[in-house]
Amino acid sequence: MKIKPFLLLGPEIGEKKEFITKQLKQIKEKGEVSDVKKFYPGEKDLREILGEISNGSLFSSLRVFILEQTEEYNRANVINPLVEMLKNPPEDVLLILTSDRNSVDRKITAAISKENKKIFWEMFEGAKKSWIQNYFRKNKVNIHHEALEELLGMVENNTTEIRIACDTLLFYFSEGDLITSEDIDRILYHSKEENVFSLFDKIAHRDLEGALEVFGKIRLSMQSEVVQLFAGLLWQIKLLLSLSILKDRGFSEHEGCGELKITGKRRQKLYWSALQKYRTGELQRAITLIAQYDKETRSLRKEMQDRIMELFLLRLMSYQKA
Repeated sequence: MKIKPFLLLGPEIGEKKEFITKQLKQIKEKGEVSDVKKFYPGEKDLREILGEISNGSLFSSLRVFILEQTEEYNRANVINPLVEMLKNPPEDVLLILTSDRNSVDRKITAAISKENKKIFWEMFEGAKKSWIQNYFRKNKVNIHHEALEELLGMVENNTTEIRIACDTLLFYFSEGDLITSEDIDRILYHSKEENVFSLFDKIAHRDLEGALEVFGKIRLSMQSEVVQLFAGLLWQIKLLLSLSILKDRGFSEHEGCGELKITGKRRQKLYWSALQKYRTGELQRAITLIAQYDKETRSLRKEMQDRIMELFLLRLMSYQKA
């Protein structure tokens, strides 16, 4: 019996990953040993991937192929063979197509049955707050309401990014401890464990050498993909741009940070001092650069993606102040 392929859309990466994990678990519970392979656009020619899917396997009863960032498949000569595969997949194959966007090419969408198309929407602010509270409660750690508000302003509306931040904090606390606003700044921006926040800290100080060193440590730990780092940096640089625009309008540090809900004295100081090193025009160009390099990253093989981030950091911090 043929297994119908899935199309999983939307920006809520965490729930999407949980859904895939659940599907694979159900397969394994049926006694079917799965061979799971994941591909990104540019990592391997799609025709080559489709050829691999078409060839049967002697070693597993079911093979799973996950095609990430399906929105990148937008040329007819690429889409048509893929659509034919989706309409008539091999019996021993489960195909899962994903995209962080809410839609992909109409031909691909039409080839997937209605019950196997799912959109994972980002969380609203209230849902994000409840998710964080429940996550810490399950781990028997308390978080002060001011610390919670600060954390809400630092993470995007998807559970993958939120979980990374929460797990980073939990590493430093034991059962019954209370996380304060000061802890958020101290740990996420100044911990020994490098992350997208400590990377942004180096960017804010216009420290190219430090940023490259932090990025190298992050990639060695394999904690974050380059596309995830771009997403985390975009979130923070957009906030810094908003603060820069307010500063240009005459807002003080207190007024600007209050308007944008940038809480925590250390974090406020970091953002405001960054505006001594970056002007509004530079930050606008930085966002354009992220969009450009993020798209390029998604079309490259993994071994080349690190070079793209290094080039981004070099170009970002080499701009002359306007």
